[in-house]
Amino acid sequence: RPGALDYASSAIGGAPHFAGALFCMMAGITMRHRPYAQTRVLYDDLAVGRVALTFNNIMSALPLIEAGEVLGLAVTSAQRSPRAPGLPTVAECGFAGYEFENWLGIVAPPDTPATIATGLGDAIAHTVDSSDVRALLAEQGMQPTPGTPAQFALHIAAEVTRWSRVVASDRGAFSA
Repeated sequence: RPGALDYASSAIGGAPHFAGALFCMMAGITMRHRPYAQTRVLYDDLAVGRVALTFNNIMSALPLIEAGEVLGLAVTSAQRSPRAPGLPTVAECGFAGYEFENWLGIVAPPDTPATIATGLGDAIAHTVDSSDVRALLAEQGMQPTPGTPAQFALHIAAEVTRWSRVVASDRGAFSA
């Protein structure tokens, strides 16, 4: 029954939307995307069955899973989360090759002098590498992967290519 299930996300074109669209594409299924303006309302609707599932970040989902408000099925990362080692990956559940990890980065205008960009990158990497910051990030379910501005530019280019295919697979779901 294609389109009979709804999956919720926190916004059109947000990370959870992309995670769901990738799942639909890889599984060869159709689910309706239901964007929510408020994550708490999304979880309330999930808890009572108004939507079938959501793809969302572990930071917001884990407290609700631990409280028994929602059921955790899998994590979208390539490996199990240290914050929820009992949850299998989507790939472990039978969708080999499925991997979605939300990432955050810091960018500057393209005409930023290389010395300034490098200096900022070094300062950020030094900060992220401190034990206090690493512990705080790990507590939130995040794993820092600092690199150079050039490495980050390559990552962004690869992500644009990867996700362009997902958008093309269901263009209607990515329009307002």
